[in-house]
Amino acid sequence: PAGVACGELAKELALSYGVGLMMNWVAWTVFGNEPKDSYANPRWSTVLALPLQMFFYPYLVYKAASTGGGLHEWLGGGWEVGTEAAFWDRMFYVGLFGYMAKDMHCMPDPSMVAHHFLCGGSAVGNLFLSGGARIFMFGTLILEVCKSC
Repeated sequence: PAGVACGELAKELALSYGVGLMMNWVAWTVFGNEPKDSYANPRWSTVLALPLQMFFYPYLVYKAASTGGGLHEWLGGGWEVGTEAAFWDRMFYVGLFGYMAKDMHCMPDPSMVAHHFLCGGSAVGNLFLSGGARIFMFGTLILEVCKSC
């Protein structure tokens, strides 16, 4: 998948999930479980999401598109194993998986847990596609940035 061995990909996904859980633990330790947002999640969960939505994901898409021949060429292309663009593509999905997985532990709303489970699963699934994954990636970027505004 995405030009890497399954074992290496599993390590990247586990690391992303672990970093996300550590971020949650630090935020929970510092800020506690109150106040809540509109979904009854701890407000710090939303605050942690903002830098990812506004800076991290756009940066990864920028890096992938700029090393993949520009936005139009990059969007239309598939995984080119061993290229720099494929590395940044993979990092986007690995990061998205960790972000979605970490938030499932602090969400009391079953519909939000289901949403994050499906999005995290889609991120992993896209790593196994030969084409079209970049359209999903770009759409995810737009939705995450708009959600944080």
